[in-house]
Amino acid sequence: MANNAVIDFGDLSQPATVLIEKISDAVGGLVRTWQIKRIAEAEAKAEIIKAVTRIEIDDLNRRALHRLAAEEGRKQANMEAIAYGSTKYLSENPNPANLENDWIAYMFERCRNVSDPDIQDIWSRILAQETNDPGTVSRTTLDSLSKIDRSTALNFVKLTSSVFIFTDGESPNNSMVYYLSIPYFRDEFLNFTDLHYLSEIGLITISTTTFFNSPYCVKTDIINPIVLYGPNKIKLSLQEDCTVNVGNIILTKAGNDLFTAIDQLIDPFILSKVLEYWTMLNYQPEILE
Repeated sequence: MANNAVIDFGDLSQPATVLIEKISDAVGGLVRTWQIKRIAEAEAKAEIIKAVTRIEIDDLNRRALHRLAAEEGRKQANMEAIAYGSTKYLSENPNPANLENDWIAYMFERCRNVSDPDIQDIWSRILAQETNDPGTVSRTTLDSLSKIDRSTALNFVKLTSSVFIFTDGESPNNSMVYYLSIPYFRDEFLNFTDLHYLSEIGLITISTTTFFNSPYCVKTDIINPIVLYGPNKIKLSLQEDCTVNVGNIILTKAGNDLFTAIDQLIDPFILSKVLEYWTMLNYQPEILE
């Protein structure tokens, strides 16, 4: 999307319109003039006109004002693209009116310089996630996302192909898991440098003992937990008071928020390897229909 393209917000659903108005209130007129011209560019040009009437502007000041207009125009375009993109991810019953203005302002402060369409899409999904269920996306998550570039985003998407969600049969218990215990992941997957950066920006936690040999374990009194992998539901048959190996990496709250917002990459080969691994551990995995 070109930076000077005008986004038409006039044909949105009622919840989407409420969201756009809420964003406009929170960040000082985000899309107040979307059908006319970029608000930042308009205001910057207005400042030039005012200055010309007051004093004779030298070339340096004139260039500075034009740079400001261009810079703010780019930021405006980025914010509007993210806001508009979020509308397609709204649920049937979103709650835009319950969004906190401070949260909205905090988010756009961190994403207004994002021009890559794919990274903008991630921010749009996060905005929609918070709109659908206000209070679920923390400011810590926004801080972590502000450090994501294209390559980091691709690495995280690749990471999702090995995330399995342990549940009690009804709801996730936040045991997002990543198996480095299986040799395939060591040889063919993300390297330690990639994983370390994901950890450094707060998306994952890596086992701090022996990286490849000491996985996280969860003690459970649920004999038949259900594990989710994309559309697959896998039932495990455990011994009483069993300690379950859940891999060497766990998603943080920020990582979990991002994982929930994006589309998980499903890899049948990884699924088959994890099932083999669980069979070896005598977890008796069974894919439910």
